Formats: sequence, structure tokens, C-alpha cells
Amino acid sequence: GEVVLPGLAGLASQMMVRTARGNRQYDVPQIECPPTDDEVMDRFACPTPDRMRRYRCIDDHVLCDGFMDCPNGEDEDRQACMFYKTTKAHLDILADALLRWARGR
Repeated sequence: GEVVLPGLAGLASQMMVRTARGNRQYDVPQIECPPTDDEVMDRFACPTPDRMRRYRCIDDHVLCDGFMDCPNGEDEDRQACMFYKTTKAHLDILADALLRWARGR
């Protein structure tokens, strides 16, 4: 599931953050994705617009899944995926331990 947001290029008040990965530099707009209907999944904005200057919001379950969902494939960046997968694994272990602890009380 993806949501396509309208292009934000013409807005003067738009906040931009410059970030670099390898030899690439991105001007990343601060975009807030609308929640999903069930509001269970987190959504992330792709940092670059598509050819029509629209920004896409993607569900967290499609991050680092081997398929490019963002126009320039930023959701499959090797370094970002290594960090994301490691962090997610640690948080999943912590959440599981907390649930087991809470049930045992």
C-alpha cells in the first residue's frame, strides 16, 4: 500500500533537510504521511518525488523487502536496511520480553 502525496515544490514554508549517503545528496522534505485506515502500521515518506513531483508514503512492512517502492529505490538502500533490520530485530526481542514479563506478573 502506498499513498501518493501532491508535490510540495511550490511551498515556500516547506522545511528541507539535506542528508548525504555515499556519493548521493538528498534534500529531504519534512512530510507527514496520513495514517492508514486501521492506524496499526507506520508509514514512511520516500525522500525523492516521482516524475510528477509527488511524494509517496509506503507502509513499514515494504521497507527493505527487496522491491523498490520509492521512485529512486531509497527504501532498499543497503546501509539504511542494515540499520533498520538490526534495530527492528532488537526492538522485537525487547517487546517480546516485556510482554512475557507483563504476563508473568
